[in-house]
Amino acid sequence: MFVYEKKLQYPVRIARPDPKMASRIISQYGGPDGELGASLRYLSQRFTMPCGELKGLLTDIGVEELGHLEIVGAMIQQLTRNLSCDDITKAGFDAYFVDHGIGVYPTAAGGYPYQAAAMQSKGDAITDLHEDIAADAAITQEQQAPKTGLKNGRNTNVGTSFLTHCSQMKEPPSAQAVRRLFCVSRVKMAEEGWLAHKGLKRRV
Repeated sequence: MFVYEKKLQYPVRIARPDPKMASRIISQYGGPDGELGASLRYLSQRFTMPCGELKGLLTDIGVEELGHLEIVGAMIQQLTRNLSCDDITKAGFDAYFVDHGIGVYPTAAGGYPYQAAAMQSKGDAITDLHEDIAADAAITQEQQAPKTGLKNGRNTNVGTSFLTHCSQMKEPPSAQAVRRLFCVSRVKMAEEGWLAHKGLKRRV
Protein backbone atom coordinates (compact mmCIF):
# COMPACT_ATOMS: atom_id res chain seq x y z
CA MET A 1 0.00 0.00 0.00
CA PHE A 2 1.27 3.47 -0.88
CA VAL A 3 0.71 6.60 1.20
CA TYR A 4 0.43 9.83 -0.81
CA GLU A 5 1.87 13.05 0.56
CA LYS A 6 0.07 16.03 -0.96
CA LYS A 7 3.10 18.02 -2.04
CA LEU A 8 5.78 17.71 -4.67
CA GLN A 9 9.06 16.07 -3.74
CA TYR A 10 10.71 19.17 -5.21
CA PRO A 11 8.83 22.49 -5.69
CA VAL A 12 8.15 23.59 -9.27
CA ARG A 13 7.79 27.33 -9.90
CA ILE A 14 8.41 28.20 -13.53
CA ALA A 15 8.56 31.91 -14.27
CA ARG A 16 7.12 31.96 -17.79
CA PRO A 17 5.45 29.56 -20.26
CA ASP A 18 7.67 27.93 -22.86
CA PRO A 19 6.02 25.31 -25.10
CA LYS A 20 9.30 24.58 -26.87
CA MET A 21 10.87 23.53 -23.59
CA ALA A 22 7.73 21.54 -22.75
CA SER A 23 7.96 19.66 -26.05
CA ARG A 24 11.35 18.34 -24.94
CA ILE A 25 10.71 17.79 -21.25
CA ILE A 26 7.58 15.77 -22.02
CA SER A 27 9.81 12.84 -22.98
CA GLN A 28 10.83 12.66 -19.33
CA TYR A 29 7.15 12.07 -18.56
CA GLY A 30 6.10 9.42 -21.06
CA GLY A 31 9.08 8.81 -23.33
CA PRO A 32 10.94 5.49 -23.62
CA ASP A 33 13.34 6.56 -20.85
CA GLY A 34 10.82 8.63 -18.88
CA GLU A 35 9.60 8.52 -15.32
CA LEU A 36 6.40 6.58 -16.12
CA GLY A 37 8.37 3.69 -17.60
CA ALA A 38 10.89 3.84 -14.76
CA SER A 39 8.24 3.55 -12.07
CA LEU A 40 6.50 0.65 -13.82
CA ARG A 41 9.83 -1.10 -14.38
CA TYR A 42 10.79 -1.15 -10.70
CA LEU A 43 7.30 -1.82 -9.37
CA SER A 44 6.93 -4.78 -11.77
CA GLN A 45 10.37 -6.29 -11.26
CA ARG A 46 10.11 -6.24 -7.47
CA PHE A 47 7.69 -9.17 -7.36
CA THR A 48 10.29 -11.71 -8.51
CA MET A 49 13.25 -10.51 -6.45
CA PRO A 50 14.59 -13.46 -4.40
CA CYS A 51 14.70 -11.72 -1.01
CA GLY A 52 12.81 -9.09 0.93
CA GLU A 53 15.77 -6.68 0.92
CA LEU A 54 15.79 -6.45 -2.87
CA LYS A 55 12.00 -6.30 -3.10
CA GLY A 56 12.04 -3.41 -0.65
CA LEU A 57 14.76 -1.59 -2.60
CA LEU A 58 12.92 -1.79 -5.92
CA THR A 59 9.64 -0.81 -4.27
CA ASP A 60 11.27 2.27 -2.71
CA ILE A 61 12.79 3.36 -6.02
CA GLY A 62 9.57 2.69 -7.95
CA VAL A 63 7.54 4.83 -5.55
CA GLU A 64 10.16 7.59 -5.78
CA GLU A 65 9.85 7.49 -9.58
CA LEU A 66 6.11 8.15 -9.21
CA GLY A 67 7.07 11.29 -7.30
CA HIS A 68 9.38 12.29 -10.14
CA LEU A 69 6.55 11.70 -12.61
CA GLU A 70 4.48 14.19 -10.65
CA ILE A 71 7.29 16.76 -10.74
CA VAL A 72 7.69 16.48 -14.52
CA GLY A 73 3.91 16.72 -14.99
CA ALA A 74 3.86 19.94 -12.96
CA MET A 75 6.69 21.35 -15.08
CA ILE A 76 4.84 20.59 -18.31
CA GLN A 77 1.61 22.11 -16.99
CA GLN A 78 3.37 25.33 -15.98
CA LEU A 79 5.35 25.55 -19.22
CA THR A 80 2.16 25.30 -21.32
CA ARG A 81 -0.26 27.51 -19.37
CA ASN A 82 -1.84 30.66 -20.84
CA LEU A 83 -0.41 30.14 -24.32
CA SER A 84 -1.65 31.95 -27.41
CA CYS A 85 -2.23 30.15 -30.71
CA ASP A 86 0.87 31.81 -32.12
CA ASP A 87 2.99 30.61 -29.21
CA ILE A 88 1.82 27.04 -29.71
CA THR A 89 2.38 27.08 -33.47
CA LYS A 90 5.82 28.71 -33.35
CA ALA A 91 7.02 26.18 -30.78
CA GLY A 92 5.86 23.25 -32.93
CA PHE A 93 3.59 22.09 -30.12
CA ASP A 94 0.39 22.46 -32.15
CA ALA A 95 0.08 18.77 -33.08
CA TYR A 96 0.13 17.84 -29.39
CA PHE A 97 -2.53 20.43 -28.58
CA VAL A 98 -4.83 19.11 -31.31
CA ASP A 99 -5.03 15.75 -29.54
CA HIS A 100 -4.58 16.65 -25.89
CA GLY A 101 -5.28 20.35 -25.41
CA ILE A 102 -3.79 21.54 -22.12
CA GLY A 103 -3.71 18.02 -20.69
CA VAL A 104 -0.49 16.34 -19.59
CA TYR A 105 -0.25 13.20 -21.70
CA PRO A 106 2.44 10.46 -21.52
CA THR A 107 4.26 10.77 -24.83
CA ALA A 108 7.77 11.07 -26.19
CA ALA A 109 9.23 14.23 -27.67
CA GLY A 110 8.88 12.59 -31.08
CA GLY A 111 5.11 12.37 -30.65
CA TYR A 112 4.87 8.64 -29.89
CA PRO A 113 2.59 7.72 -26.95
CA TYR A 114 4.09 5.79 -24.06
CA GLN A 115 4.68 2.13 -24.87
CA ALA A 116 5.33 -0.58 -22.30
CA ALA A 117 7.65 -2.20 -24.85
CA ALA A 118 10.30 0.29 -23.73
CA MET A 119 10.67 -1.52 -20.38
CA GLN A 120 11.36 -5.11 -19.41
CA SER A 121 10.55 -7.44 -16.54
CA LYS A 122 12.10 -10.87 -17.13
CA GLY A 123 11.65 -12.49 -13.74
CA ASP A 124 15.40 -13.06 -13.58
CA ALA A 125 16.91 -10.88 -10.88
CA ILE A 126 20.36 -10.48 -12.46
CA THR A 127 18.87 -9.50 -15.82
CA ASP A 128 16.38 -7.07 -14.31
CA LEU A 129 18.88 -5.33 -12.02
CA HIS A 130 21.40 -4.85 -14.82
CA GLU A 131 18.64 -3.38 -16.97
CA ASP A 132 17.83 -0.97 -14.14
CA ILE A 133 21.43 0.28 -14.06
CA ALA A 134 21.44 0.80 -17.85
CA ALA A 135 18.00 2.46 -17.80
CA ASP A 136 19.08 4.95 -15.12
CA ALA A 137 22.05 5.96 -17.27
CA ALA A 138 19.71 6.57 -20.22
CA ILE A 139 17.33 8.58 -18.03
CA THR A 140 20.18 10.80 -16.83
CA GLN A 141 21.22 11.52 -20.42
CA GLU A 142 17.63 12.39 -21.37
CA GLN A 143 17.20 14.71 -18.38
CA GLN A 144 20.24 16.70 -19.44
CA ALA A 145 19.08 17.07 -23.06
CA PRO A 146 16.39 19.80 -22.55
CA LYS A 147 19.01 22.18 -21.15
CA THR A 148 20.89 22.26 -24.43
CA GLY A 149 20.19 25.51 -26.25
CA LEU A 150 17.10 26.33 -24.19
CA LYS A 151 16.73 28.64 -21.23
CA ASN A 152 13.69 29.26 -19.07
CA GLY A 153 15.04 30.71 -15.89
CA ARG A 154 16.65 29.08 -12.91
CA ASN A 155 13.62 27.06 -11.77
CA THR A 156 13.39 24.85 -14.87
CA ASN A 157 17.09 24.02 -14.85
CA VAL A 158 17.13 23.39 -11.10
CA GLY A 159 14.14 21.05 -11.45
CA THR A 160 15.78 18.95 -14.15
CA SER A 161 19.05 18.98 -12.20
CA PHE A 162 17.23 17.57 -9.18
CA LEU A 163 15.83 14.70 -11.25
CA THR A 164 19.25 14.03 -12.77
CA HIS A 165 20.80 13.88 -9.30
CA CYS A 166 18.15 11.40 -8.16
CA SER A 167 18.81 9.14 -11.16
CA GLN A 168 22.55 9.19 -10.51
CA MET A 169 21.98 8.34 -6.85
CA LYS A 170 20.02 5.19 -7.81
CA GLU A 171 22.93 3.60 -9.64
CA PRO A 172 24.99 2.71 -6.53
CA PRO A 173 22.03 0.96 -4.77
CA SER A 174 21.28 -0.99 -7.97
CA ALA A 175 24.90 -2.07 -8.24
CA GLN A 176 24.91 -3.00 -4.55
CA ALA A 177 21.73 -5.01 -5.15
CA VAL A 178 23.52 -7.05 -7.82
CA ARG A 179 26.37 -7.82 -5.42
CA ARG A 180 23.88 -8.64 -2.67
CA LEU A 181 22.08 -10.98 -5.02
CA PHE A 182 25.29 -12.88 -5.75
CA CYS A 183 25.89 -13.24 -2.01
CA VAL A 184 22.35 -14.52 -1.41
CA SER A 185 22.66 -16.96 -4.32
CA ARG A 186 26.01 -18.24 -3.07
CA VAL A 187 24.61 -18.90 0.42
CA LYS A 188 21.60 -20.73 -1.01
CA MET A 189 23.82 -22.82 -3.25
CA ALA A 190 26.00 -23.70 -0.27
CA GLU A 191 22.99 -24.72 1.77
CA GLU A 192 21.83 -26.98 -1.03
CA GLY A 193 25.25 -28.57 -1.47
CA TRP A 194 25.91 -27.07 -4.91
CA LEU A 195 29.24 -25.50 -3.96
CA ALA A 196 30.54 -28.79 -2.56
CA HIS A 197 29.38 -30.52 -5.73
CA LYS A 198 31.41 -28.04 -7.80
CA GLY A 199 34.47 -28.51 -5.59
CA LEU A 200 34.18 -25.01 -4.10
CA LYS A 201 34.60 -24.09 -0.47
CA ARG A 202 32.19 -21.80 1.32
CA ARG A 203 33.87 -18.63 2.51
CA VAL A 204 33.46 -17.92 6.24
